[in-house]
Amino acid sequence: MQKWVAWGLLGILSVQDFRTKELSFPWLLGGFLLGGISFIWRNGWDPLAAAECLLTGAIILLFSRVSNGAVGSGDGWVLMDAGWFLGGREAFSLLILGLLLSSLWAVILFFCGKAGRKKRLAFVPFLWAAETGILFLQ
Repeated sequence: MQKWVAWGLLGILSVQDFRTKELSFPWLLGGFLLGGISFIWRNGWDPLAAAECLLTGAIILLFSRVSNGAVGSGDGWVLMDAGWFLGGREAFSLLILGLLLSSLWAVILFFCGKAGRKKRLAFVPFLWAAETGILFLQ
């Protein structure tokens, strides 16, 4: 059930990210709180497991800070939300597959002359596509 909740949340945030290149704080916070409550309900309070769930997103938040926003902080929050619902390993897999899909799309845009090196892409739609693939290939 929690995988479908994560998929739905990623879908909503994908639409926002695609349209505006920004993410709504209430949706991010709501997903974080709901995911945290769901995690505690399923697992009890296990600080190490909680840290594992949040690690992928926290690393992206750190990259955002170090790169002065070249990597969006919203992407880190989305991955932390997903980590609560999916677990740390699947959140990391989601990141890797999302990066692969976005890289392929960027190469296609570049060679078609539709984008240069500095083109900003919405990343959450690629996370949603990756989660869709994970769900339907399991």
